[in-house]
Amino acid sequence: MGSTAIKRRNRPRRADGLQTRQRVLRVAAKAFATSGYQGTSLRQIATAAAVDLATLKYHFGTKPELFSDVYRGGHTALFAMLSPLIRDLSESQSVDGLAKALHAQLYEVGDYLEANEDWVRMTVFRLLELPSELTPVEDQLQDQMLSALEQCLAHLVKRELIRPVDTKALVIMLLTALPTWYLCAQVRPAWMKISEKEGGLQESFVSFFTDALHQFLLPIA
Repeated sequence: MGSTAIKRRNRPRRADGLQTRQRVLRVAAKAFATSGYQGTSLRQIATAAAVDLATLKYHFGTKPELFSDVYRGGHTALFAMLSPLIRDLSESQSVDGLAKALHAQLYEVGDYLEANEDWVRMTVFRLLELPSELTPVEDQLQDQMLSALEQCLAHLVKRELIRPVDTKALVIMLLTALPTWYLCAQVRPAWMKISEKEGGLQESFVSFFTDALHQFLLPIA
């Protein structure tokens, strides 16, 4: 990042400036979620956020910088949700305790997916675009998350609470399967036979992945 961008980020922000930033970040997340990174321009975001292009560039600089800020916000919320879950899994004392923890924590994951839908859609869209390179923020934060989850699973394998698995492959499968299932269920609830009652989607989500993880991870009795 150049000196100009560093100076811009170090400037004191007034209340109206912070409100503008938050509005732009919300609009940008929805735009990237709808049209992808490649199909979204700074001008489109500025128009939708009701700010002029110069103001948007003042606050965020280039499109990669804006995308990185949006990505960082969603990832921060994701890691805040995952960190206590990783700790609880790592501290499980028995297979039964681990099974109960997995079940309870899937509700937390479902709540996150619902509360951060634009960010989830944005990251899935990003994968589908097959980017030739990631922004430094994406690269760093994704490595951080993958490493934390992989270490947790490797610890459980070592303690023989789960079956020996390719931990990195499992982490990648979960990080793609969980949001994909959730998004597909919203668009095509009949595919998953989602109940129309309130909370039906989350119950189906938790039930399916609880069963899948038990079958895949827990030792065969």
